[in-house]
Amino acid sequence: MNAFLKRVLYFPITKIVIGIGVCFSLFVTIQNFVSKPLLYSIIPDRGIADPIVHGISVIVLLLGYYCLFRLYDNRKITELSIEYLSWIFNNFLIHFHFVFFRLLSVSLYNISSLFFETVRAFIGCSFN
Repeated sequence: MNAFLKRVLYFPITKIVIGIGVCFSLFVTIQNFVSKPLLYSIIPDRGIADPIVHGISVIVLLLGYYCLFRLYDNRKITELSIEYLSWIFNNFLIHFHFVFFRLLSVSLYNISSLFFETVRAFIGCSFN
């Protein structure tokens, strides 16, 4: 292979662009042209078919990433190994709880401020 072409193909930004492009195009192609038409024809309820379509798409995305970088980088893919699975799951749970409780606190604040505005309007007093 030409040295310039090899340097361009193995440049880190080029790897990122190729990885995102290949994985995203594989994800969209499988989801829109294979799994959605197939599952929508088999399962009439979209509420049941959509999670299955998304699950298949995620599996295809992960397999595409694994195969691409096994062939492209010639390395072992350690970021998708079983030993990191508990770490990924724990971080997901921690971040999910942070986001959930933040949204809950914002929602409660908005509900309480709406309640107090309604009470003030009903009583007819102003605190300004």
